[in-house]
Amino acid sequence: MSRIEWILGALLVVLLIVVAGLAFTLWYQPAQPNAATMGQPVNTAGQTAMAALVAAEREAGNWQADAKLLTVSSSWAAREGRSYSSGISSWAFTYYSPAETAVAQITVNNNQASPALISDTDVVLTPMEISGGWKVDSPEAVNLALESGGNDFLSSKRDTSLTMSLNTAGDNGRVEWLISLFDEQSEDFIAVRLDATSGEVIEVVNPQ
Repeated sequence: MSRIEWILGALLVVLLIVVAGLAFTLWYQPAQPNAATMGQPVNTAGQTAMAALVAAEREAGNWQADAKLLTVSSSWAAREGRSYSSGISSWAFTYYSPAETAVAQITVNNNQASPALISDTDVVLTPMEISGGWKVDSPEAVNLALESGGNDFLSSKRDTSLTMSLNTAGDNGRVEWLISLFDEQSEDFIAVRLDATSGEVIEVVNPQ
């Protein structure tokens, strides 16, 4: 499998997780006007991934005492004249319980966690080891991605979205951020992999 195929596969998984989480959030909570739907710039005062983790961990503990974090993800759009905010309002957290052989998705919106959405799994999953391994929060990760080609990508695009996910890469146990920018009109994208402990840029994939 080529690097581009690996990146596209990972992005598809992340988008499915995000869409499911956001759909559940919309079902669980009444719709309210927000900055994005009113055509205003995205609110920069929202929660970061690490801030949202507090509520997610509490809800995961209520579900199962052995619940361990698998992935963290979110996605948002920026139109012409807007800037990306890494303090967005909604994050999707996926947890795994070995005792229950089940996964739970928890959406945290404005620091409020939704009830865990549970599904069984026959696959043995490997949770992330975030204690001491996750030091780069979402604002810094976004800035590093923009500095690593993202700003140049945005300068020539008009209808873009940003997706980011935190996961464990391969067998080395390293916790990584995968951040991608996708342009709806041209279908071009750029993806940046970052070491979530050191902030090192591991790889930049830009097929243009």
